[in-house]
Amino acid sequence: MIKVVLFDVGGTLIHAHPSVGGIYAQVAARHGVHAPPEILNERFEQAWGPAKKLGSSIEKRWWRGLVEKVFEPYDVPAGDDFFNDIYDSFREPSSWQIYPDVMETLEQLKEKGVRLAIASNWDERLPPLLDALDLSRHFEKKFISFD
Repeated sequence: MIKVVLFDVGGTLIHAHPSVGGIYAQVAARHGVHAPPEILNERFEQAWGPAKKLGSSIEKRWWRGLVEKVFEPYDVPAGDDFFNDIYDSFREPSSWQIYPDVMETLEQLKEKGVRLAIASNWDERLPPLLDALDLSRHFEKKFISFD
């Protein structure tokens, strides 16, 4: 009998909405940078793959490097405002969508007495995001790499 199930968060419980590139494009437009979401999605995937394999810690500095790689071909404003706006956009519940079957699945597992936990390599933005998305209440423990 299954007693405990660990869930990752990104790509398992939630996904960026409309997409990472879509959010990047929305934020970039607020700063006068016009970049197509599809291109930004491609560039994100290209930058994310190698960075993920390096086992880099997911910290704000690490994210800044990834965002800089994605926006290399674009003339983005100097300073911190542009990056901070992108970084903070991913704190917002509106930037994320819970997969359609998640809530029902979590409820069914709890009804069967299965203990639920999160194991994620996310950063400090995750706990408040889980609260805002009403996911926290389903999990007994959260193992998040920034802790």
